[in-house]
Amino acid sequence: MKQLDNKKNYLYRKDIDGLRAIAVFVVIFYHMGLPLFHAGYIGVDIFFVISGYLISSIILKDIENRKFDIKNFYIRRIRRILPILLLVVTLSLIFFYKILLPYQLIDFSKSALSTLGFFSNFYFLLNSGYFSPGANELPLLHTWSLSIEEQFYIFYPLILIFFLTYLNKKKYIFIFFIILILSSLALAQFGGNLKTTYPFLEKNFSFFNQSYFASFFMTFGRIWELLIGYYLCLIFRKNFQFSLILRNLISMLGAILIIISLFIFNKDTPHPSLITLLPVAGTSFILIFSNHNTFIYKILSYKILVWLGLISYSLYLWHHPILIFLNFTIDDLNYVYQLIYIISVIIISFFSWKYFELPFRNYNIVSNKFLLIFVLISYSSIILLSIYFISKKGFLDSYKPEDQQFVSYNSTQRGDFVRSKFNLSKKNEYDQSKVNVLLIGDSQAQDFFNVLSFHKDFNRLNIKTIYISAKCQIFFKTKTSILNIPKADRFYCSNEMQLNESLTLIKKYQVIILAANWKKWSSDLINDTVDRLELSNNQKIYVVGPKHFGKININKYIGTTLEVRLKLFNNLKKHTKDVNNLLKSKSKNYDFINLVEKICSNNQCKIFDKQGQLISHDGNHLTASGAKYISSLIKLNLF
Repeated sequence: MKQLDNKKNYLYRKDIDGLRAIAVFVVIFYHMGLPLFHAGYIGVDIFFVISGYLISSIILKDIENRKFDIKNFYIRRIRRILPILLLVVTLSLIFFYKILLPYQLIDFSKSALSTLGFFSNFYFLLNSGYFSPGANELPLLHTWSLSIEEQFYIFYPLILIFFLTYLNKKKYIFIFFIILILSSLALAQFGGNLKTTYPFLEKNFSFFNQSYFASFFMTFGRIWELLIGYYLCLIFRKNFQFSLILRNLISMLGAILIIISLFIFNKDTPHPSLITLLPVAGTSFILIFSNHNTFIYKILSYKILVWLGLISYSLYLWHHPILIFLNFTIDDLNYVYQLIYIISVIIISFFSWKYFELPFRNYNIVSNKFLLIFVLISYSSIILLSIYFISKKGFLDSYKPEDQQFVSYNSTQRGDFVRSKFNLSKKNEYDQSKVNVLLIGDSQAQDFFNVLSFHKDFNRLNIKTIYISAKCQIFFKTKTSILNIPKADRFYCSNEMQLNESLTLIKKYQVIILAANWKKWSSDLINDTVDRLELSNNQKIYVVGPKHFGKININKYIGTTLEVRLKLFNNLKKHTKDVNNLLKSKSKNYDFINLVEKICSNNQCKIFDKQGQLISHDGNHLTASGAKYISSLIKLNLF
């Protein structure tokens, strides 16, 4: 390797736009729920590395040429980021206020305010989760990454100026950033993800007492990805002369690492963490080793990819609110609708890029004075609208009294209802004066606890609960059965499996209940699981099958009469039916409870109980009314 004496200035690279196009579309496909894109969120990691590299290239070039102006830098950032963002937020507020339920409109308004201040990552950290079921109710969830980037842009140039201009010590900043990168990566690995990655430690440990989403959403858990761009810029500016063979090999390796990440990551993969180095390294290899002679450069420089890369910022901003809008208005987003959605997003993004983004970047078209007026008016409008929506409680009063209960019940409240009683019972001790029940399972077990709580003889029961994650399933770990669990989850599940640890408890409890979102492989092993419990003749064991009530669209139920509600049904999922049938066919060593049979017939499942109250809010878990209703339908011989 030979270092050239002459230094190239930062030049436009088509391959970077092509890489941007791929990054934005894997994110879009992930949000659409398309197969093979379960790890599409790594597109954001690609963006972070590219952003760090490009912004470093621009700033370092200007500092070296003594042309860097911090004021002009921030103005350029404002021109690049704000106008189209404000347009998207404003139009989203206008379109969604008639569609969202009161609690959704309130949450949306708060997220809009946090987006304006570029701290939406903290808002979603405290109020939601990127992978949570409620994520499909949040039109601005995707702005979390934008907030991190903008927080980075605020402080990054100031640090560079301090070290390179005032101190004039390049080696100091080199070391300083190394320390920051290692600290940030350590937080990503050991902070928020501690619960997921290292289950042998305290389960309640997490950074700032938050969930493992802390490192996902927090700037300091992500800053290492952006700062890597600084070192990539330094390497690129040295203009090392690599052989074409080496460039081809390493740039292709970079593409392979990104593709591998797409296949092996999923929503349960600890992220960000050390494993995030795969897509980050892949992106880095392409940025450093790709040039106009390499195969990867030629692929990424296809006109369609470059064009999509140019409009990638608009694509990113528009895709999520439009998708959420369609999810609210269309019951089945089939392949035809998905194709229409993709085409529509591209068209809208192109026009917003050409007639909104580009003009605002051009000083000759949009002056700083006009920019300031536009920003002030937009900010004022969004703030006033958001505050108004919040003050009106999402227009809850506009709904009929009989509808207000289920339109105001937010996703957090629903989750708390499902989990709370189950979690409180984890520490229950054996009580000889009562019938002692050991309830083991995931959120389906939490749900079933609520069903039992409405049992007429509930006060005679003493229920102790043990939580087993749905991704681990309920089975005794064996060398063969563990292979059924995805590779990314095996380490966690090998430690999470609590059945073995609970054998002493199982031996002394009169009633054992296993309730879970069973998969076909764990259902097939159910008799092995029951046999290994080695229960005595005076012990009873129940297995509760999974349930699913289809897609719940509350907006369509508002204002409907009791007569209409009792005629509403959803299709039963084939998987749910098949698993229940499998568990029923194997029930020689246990009593099987098929909740689906109680509310579904001919593959049609009830949505409302006899009083016209929702049985489920999300299609998987029960409301209080639903738990009470099902409790009245089942018979348990627990005494």
